[in-house]
Amino acid sequence: MRRFVAAEPEAGWLAAVWVLSGTIAAGFIWATLQKNPDKITLPADFAALVAHQDLLLGSSLSRTALPHDARYTRVLHPDRETLVASLPNISEAQSLDILAAAVAAGAHTVLLEVNAFAHEYNGLWNCPWATTLAGVLSENGRRLTLVARAAVGLSVEQQGRVRLGRFPAHAPGMVLAGAVAPALFPRAVWDGAGLEAALADARRHDTVVLLFWPPLPESGYGRDRARYAQMSEHIRALAKQYALPLWLAPAPWPDGLFMDHFGHLNASGRERFAAEIGVWVRSR
Repeated sequence: MRRFVAAEPEAGWLAAVWVLSGTIAAGFIWATLQKNPDKITLPADFAALVAHQDLLLGSSLSRTALPHDARYTRVLHPDRETLVASLPNISEAQSLDILAAAVAAGAHTVLLEVNAFAHEYNGLWNCPWATTLAGVLSENGRRLTLVARAAVGLSVEQQGRVRLGRFPAHAPGMVLAGAVAPALFPRAVWDGAGLEAALADARRHDTVVLLFWPPLPESGYGRDRARYAQMSEHIRALAKQYALPLWLAPAPWPDGLFMDHFGHLNASGRERFAAEIGVWVRSR
């Protein structure tokens, strides 16, 4: 009887596979270092506008946090303009860079959105595997994921161009359109030393830094009350760790105050937020 013996792969082929894998990995690392998704571009007049004024800084949630109305130009203090600097899906590193620019420009108060420092999104716009990869490989993993998504033609929302201004409210109420809001997963600050250095620099320049967590809709990101409570405690602990005053809503807000389930406020929601955050800041 003839015996058939499976042929073992030759060593040359194995070596080629290892070399190819190493080349691909090195290429991604090189691309990550070269493309730098965290790089920001500030408006040319950023420093002049922010000097001695108040700045609300964060993601697109910050851009839709305050009314697009001349009556609300001085929300935090009656003698200072309240400007808004935003970047969609802003990262922790980008937040720190814009904070540093605001401090260098002489901003009086910076109201800093905490989302970039406190949690990961998971769901509709960020693939679950991408969020997991970012959590495992920390901030370098997030940057590598962005480069990989761009390389294969997937959407990358890190545009890097900071917007100074507010976004008009188009919708009177929230439109879910059958979509289910993704969940929020708490995480630690990636660059604790960088945040501490930025806050120390702010103190040297007499810039007041405050934290806020944008309100969430009760049928959107705020639908899971247990997770909302978990996130609230996580964010309170973060604020305490860095000795930063914190504003957050004790519970999710009614859906009718939002344009979508992600938490972008409509006109009514912005008026409520402006009133509450203004009272909180002025009472300090």
